[in-house]
Amino acid sequence: MKRGSIILAALFTPACFLPSFEKDQGGGGEGGGGSSGTGTCEIELATPPTAPADPNPGGEIEFFSAWHAVDVGESHMASRPGFDLDGVCACCDVCDTSTCAPPLGTTEEYCDAVEGEPNEGRDNNAAKFLLAIAELNTALTSQGMQQRTEIGTWSVIVRVSQYNGDPDDGQVNVALYSTTGSTASPEWADEDVWNIRQDSLAAGGTLDDALVQRDDAYVKDGVLVAKFEDAQLSLVLPVNFVVKLQHATFSSRIELADSGKYQLRDGVISGRWGITDAVPALAGMRTMTAPDAPVSCPGDLVTYPDYPSYKTALCNLRDEGTIAGPGPCDALSFGLAFTADPIDTPVVVPFNGASLCPTSESTCE
Repeated sequence: MKRGSIILAALFTPACFLPSFEKDQGGGGEGGGGSSGTGTCEIELATPPTAPADPNPGGEIEFFSAWHAVDVGESHMASRPGFDLDGVCACCDVCDTSTCAPPLGTTEEYCDAVEGEPNEGRDNNAAKFLLAIAELNTALTSQGMQQRTEIGTWSVIVRVSQYNGDPDDGQVNVALYSTTGSTASPEWADEDVWNIRQDSLAAGGTLDDALVQRDDAYVKDGVLVAKFEDAQLSLVLPVNFVVKLQHATFSSRIELADSGKYQLRDGVISGRWGITDAVPALAGMRTMTAPDAPVSCPGDLVTYPDYPSYKTALCNLRDEGTIAGPGPCDALSFGLAFTADPIDTPVVVPFNGASLCPTSESTCE
C-alpha cells in the first residue's frame, strides 16, 4: 500500500483525529457564544490545555511544517473534531439547551450530539456544512483536501518560533500562512519547499509579518496552544474558500520526527465562523480548472445555479453566537483536525485573493 493510501485510511478512522484536551464540567466558554454557562451539563467538555504554571518562556528553536493530513469530520459526524466553544453540551439526555437562538426551522442544528454521541461537547457545524455541499464541491471535503496536500496543490503552512524545546514553554510564536502549493511534487521527507501567498503577510512584509500569528502561544506537556481571542484566525481552504474564525484556538502536539526535525500531531483548530464572513466567502471561491473564474456568484442563477444551495446550508447551520450573553445564532461552529510534517523554509509568491464576483452578499436575509 502506498503511503498516501495509508494516510487516507487512518484519516477516516473516526477516533484517530480527536485531539488531546483537558476536561471541563461546564460553566461557560471563553469569548462569545451567548452562554452564561449553567454548569448543569454532566458531560466532560473538550477544551485545550491551560498555560503551564512554571512557564520558562522562550527559546531559539524555529521550524516550518505543512498540513499533510486533514479532517473536518463530515464522514464521521458523531466523533467530529473540535473543541467545546460555549461551555455546554446541547441535545443529549443530561445536557443543556442551545446557548443562542437558532434560525427558524433549524432547531436541531445547534445540537452537539449526533447519533446519540455528545462527543465531549465539541462544536463543529462546519462538518455539517461540508457534508451538505459535498456533491457540489468535492474539493472542500476532507478527502478532497487530503488529496491536494498529497500532490502539493494545497496546504496550510505553520511556523513555530521562539520555542525552548521543553514540554513546557510559556511564550512561543505561532504563524499560519496560505499557500499556492509546493514548488515541486512533495516527497514529504522534510525538505519540500512550499510557496507562501503574499496576501498572508502584511503589505510589503516578510515571513515575520504573517497576518495570522500569536506571540503569546504556549506549550503545556508538549501541546502547543495559540488562542486568537482578540483577532481573527483566517484559513484558506481549497478553491480559495476563506474561513475567518473568531475566538479561535490552535492546538497541536509537538513531536520530533525520525529525521530529528519537529512535526505537529493531534492538531485541531476550533472557532466561531461569523455569518457575515461566511456568506461573502462564497463569492471568493475559484474553480480548479479556471482559477480566474468563480465557483458561485449571488444573483446570477443561470451561470451559478448552485449558489442558493451553498448559502442555504450556511445560513441554516448557525449554531453559535459571536457576542457574549443571550442572542441570536449568528455564526457556525468550526472544527478541523490536522497533522503537519516538516518542510524547508518557504518562499513568498504574489497572489490576488480578492473576490471574483461583481457583488457579494453579507447576511442570510
